[in-house]
Amino acid sequence: MKTQRLIAFCMAAVLLAAGMVYLYGRAGTAEQKSVLRGTVCKEELARTGMKVQTGDVLVRVRSVAGGSIAAARADRDGIVRQVLVQPGDNILPEQAVVILED
Repeated sequence: MKTQRLIAFCMAAVLLAAGMVYLYGRAGTAEQKSVLRGTVCKEELARTGMKVQTGDVLVRVRSVAGGSIAAARADRDGIVRQVLVQPGDNILPEQAVVILED
């Protein structure tokens, strides 16, 4: 009976520790998602290491009129950790396009 309790306690401690490590590692990052469907343009495409503020354009897509329109904007201040798309890629609404970190 003591052995079973000890095993259960150890398992709970390991799961708690793993959960904390997972949350700590992701606390400072946030996926930025597209709100539009389209083909990614080269202009104003975010770059790794770039500092951004809330509302800054991260990704633009080609518009029907031939220009471009913002498909993703920063929802917080941060630094671009990773750009997940490249010019010419087709993206969909709710697709993660950039990862920001605090």
